[in-house]
Amino acid sequence: MATGQSSTPAGDVALVGGSGPIGLLTAAVLKGIGVTTIIIGLTQARKEKAVSSGAADHVLDDSREDVPARVREVTGGRVRTSPSSATA
Repeated sequence: MATGQSSTPAGDVALVGGSGPIGLLTAAVLKGIGVTTIIIGLTQARKEKAVSSGAADHVLDDSREDVPARVREVTGGRVRTSPSSATA
C-alpha cells in the first residue's frame, strides 16, 4: 500500500495524484495517521467527493492552477513525499 511505501510520518504533508476511489482511500488512510492531504482532482464531481468525504485537506485543479506553485503555497514549501495511488 502507498502509505507503507511512503513512510510518511504524522504531521507531514502528502500530495495524492488522483481523486478516484484509490486516491480517496489513500488520502483517507494518510489522514488517519495524521498526515495533511492535498489531492489533485480530475473532475468536478471527484473534487467535491474529496472534500465532502473529508479525505482532502486541499483539492487542486491541475487544469486551472499551477500545481507546484499551489503546493508550495499551501505547505510553505515543505512537501517531501508524494505517495502513488497506483502501483506498477
